[in-house]
Amino acid sequence: MLLPIPKLQDYGIRAEYGFLPPVLPLEVLSDLYFSPWEAVMPNLPRLIERKQIRGIVDEMPILSTSKLLTESEWQRAYTVLCFIAHGYIWGDSPASERLPSSISIPLLEICAHLGTLPIITYAALCLWNFRPLQGECLDNPDNLVALHTFTGTVDESWFHIMSVAVEARGAPLVPILLKAIESVRRRDAIALTEDLNKAASTLSELSPLLQRIHEHLSPKVFYNDVRPFIAGSRNLPRGLFYDDGSGNKEHYKYGGGSAAQSSLFQFCDIVLGIHHGHNGDEAKEFVKDIRNYMPGSHRKFLEDVSLVANIRSFQKEHEADPALAAAYTRCLEMLREFRDKHIGIVSRYIVIPSKAAARKAAENIVGGNGPEDADISGTAGMQLIPFLKQMRDDTKV
Repeated sequence: MLLPIPKLQDYGIRAEYGFLPPVLPLEVLSDLYFSPWEAVMPNLPRLIERKQIRGIVDEMPILSTSKLLTESEWQRAYTVLCFIAHGYIWGDSPASERLPSSISIPLLEICAHLGTLPIITYAALCLWNFRPLQGECLDNPDNLVALHTFTGTVDESWFHIMSVAVEARGAPLVPILLKAIESVRRRDAIALTEDLNKAASTLSELSPLLQRIHEHLSPKVFYNDVRPFIAGSRNLPRGLFYDDGSGNKEHYKYGGGSAAQSSLFQFCDIVLGIHHGHNGDEAKEFVKDIRNYMPGSHRKFLEDVSLVANIRSFQKEHEADPALAAAYTRCLEMLREFRDKHIGIVSRYIVIPSKAAARKAAENIVGGNGPEDADISGTAGMQLIPFLKQMRDDTKV
């Protein structure tokens, strides 16, 4: 018996919004009980700049999560505490390897509810951290603003909301590709071809949209001012200790926020039958591990979709169908083009500034050299350019 094709509503997903929340993110937790958290958020950049964030957090009470009632409230609480936590960790020198109980205890409880990790993630930075300026047009970055930033800069807001716009523009891929799975089950090659052509058309819109990131994001501001705050605890010598009052003294090392944590592109890979890496190699393990940073409901959706994905095998059975082959190939080409554009962006905003910083640091060191591309890691902890090139090169027929 065939497993049922997942129904979006069972995972808190709306066809219109894709992996963005089914209702707009809350801008504030309205219960005054949470005012110690909410009072920090509009002042976070200033508190960081003045080196006051740690003193404020150290004096915070430990709030109960029992007053969080709706899923939107849980998501809001996660976003708030992740921003406060990373302001605390990276907002002074040296970086803190300890997260106080006022943050650790509620954050760990919230993560248990949401099924994600107690570190800043793509969900906290992007999925649950935006508001539209007018109406609910979410695929136009000019109509979006980040609810919170570490730096108070337009650059950082633009960085976060560009991912929101891509998620919104790509949202139709979710129902289209689920329909494509159903078309295969009906052995309907004509319907599948139509589905894949629609998916390719949507995918073709993502690369030009992604390129708009250059309009308001300075490489200097991103690399020097924004990127340090979205780093994970893998960047700390011993990792991060969560003071939860249990007596456990273990330090944990997690990656930071990264676009690699987007469920949208893993969904496309799964449905289209794209496999990254080989069993046991670093790339395959990274793709598997990165799901732990996604909201639990999204991770479960991807797992369930992987059990019913059937398009690639059907397409191979019908290689003599030129229309189907062309539609499938175009989907991969558009996805590969997006990944290629992403490599260019990573080079401009991370690789080039990193090499420049290393050269400057090596100026007074005899024989000093800048890092090779393979030595430059992303906030999620993976060597950037080799990994991204492999992801791109794996996107093929």
